[in-house]
Amino acid sequence: MIYWLYQLLSSYDIPGIGMIPGISFRSAAAIITSLFITTVF
Repeated sequence: MIYWLYQLLSSYDIPGIGMIPGISFRSAAAIITSLFITTVF
């Protein structure tokens, strides 16, 4: 969904829209890390 939104908004040339893939990757990495930490501890 976020990638589709990125595709849609990138056609309008909004400044800062190129940050969406990086932000979504960081949030996915944070979720995976927190799940790992809660599983181990």
